[in-house]
Amino acid sequence: MWQNRRVIRLGLAIIFLAQAVYGASLQWTAMPQGRSAPLVVPPEGKPGFTQLAETATAIRFTNRLADASVAENQIRLIGSGVALGDVDGDGLCDIYVCALERGNALYRNLGNWKFQDITAAAGVECPGQYSTGTAVVDVDGDGDLDCL
Repeated sequence: MWQNRRVIRLGLAIIFLAQAVYGASLQWTAMPQGRSAPLVVPPEGKPGFTQLAETATAIRFTNRLADASVAENQIRLIGSGVALGDVDGDGLCDIYVCALERGNALYRNLGNWKFQDITAAAGVECPGQYSTGTAVVDVDGDGDLDCL
């Protein structure tokens, strides 16, 4: 459980830091596979992250694993996946998190570090399965990201 929370927090911190510091100043270059932008890190300032409470972000996700599941298969201790990408095309990075003993969740980025759980509307919960990995990529070539 603690491993997945750490991954989610790190992913959020990276997203928010990049958007807050560089979001408006990035110079994007389009390419057939997507887009890219060089990231210039200023020499001043100090590194670090600030933990945000779930009451502030509206991200309420915990990947719990029962002891019986661990005893059955210890590979489950590795945890699950987290994928970051703009799944709704609004220019903000959304978050898809996987779980082992509950449904997965998709959080739409509303901006200003606020998220909305759109799992049910997107139909990506994947109930009843152990989800150990994920990716968001344009699988069908239609120009938008797909959750895998």
